[in-house]
Amino acid sequence: MSTIPPTRVGALEFFETHLPLWAAAPTTIGLSLEAVTDLQAFVSTARTKWDEAQAARVASKGATEGFYNAIDTLREAGGAAIGEIRAFARSTQNPDVYIAAGIPAPASPSPAPPPSAPTNLTVSMQTTGQAVLKWKVTQPAPGAEVFTVVSRRLNGTGPFVEFAATGEKTIIDSAIPPGTQSVSYVLRARRGDQVSGPSEPVTQFLGIPGNGEAEGGQELTLAA
Repeated sequence: MSTIPPTRVGALEFFETHLPLWAAAPTTIGLSLEAVTDLQAFVSTARTKWDEAQAARVASKGATEGFYNAIDTLREAGGAAIGEIRAFARSTQNPDVYIAAGIPAPASPSPAPPPSAPTNLTVSMQTTGQAVLKWKVTQPAPGAEVFTVVSRRLNGTGPFVEFAATGEKTIIDSAIPPGTQSVSYVLRARRGDQVSGPSEPVTQFLGIPGNGEAEGGQELTLAA
């Protein structure tokens, strides 16, 4: 293990502590007066340089903080100026203002993509013969409400026929005609004029002809 500390500051402090002892009677510990004098000069120089380094470090930190503050002020003022340029370009309806100022014109807003198709569609039957449908659908931010369009096909024949649209994520189909053997559903999400692709269809087999429901129109009840 070295007697002299491994760090530079540790080495400086070590010699600052020991040199007064060595200088008191150098020959009694095997040192010449000249050697001690040289060491004292080296210690003095090292201490001066260390103090200068510390002062430079403090000054550098202060200068860096000053630079950061100046940049923050510049960014705020410059941002306000750019805002005024953009406002002027909008008010004059002159896109050449952006070219003259050397700043990009605002990009045209991209049209929102169609909503995603509903997922996790399930159907279950109640003892009353009503079908309960549940699903998941992604709702965007408020103001762009997505509705779910429900289409149905009976007995696996013919096209799917749209018969309901709801902002909920579940409905009860209470108008399945008597004698129906199977009922299939497919869902689409709708936002304004945009409509998603179809969900995966789901089919419920009823099994027994005649489910006890009265004939009539296609009544749809929203689930509670």
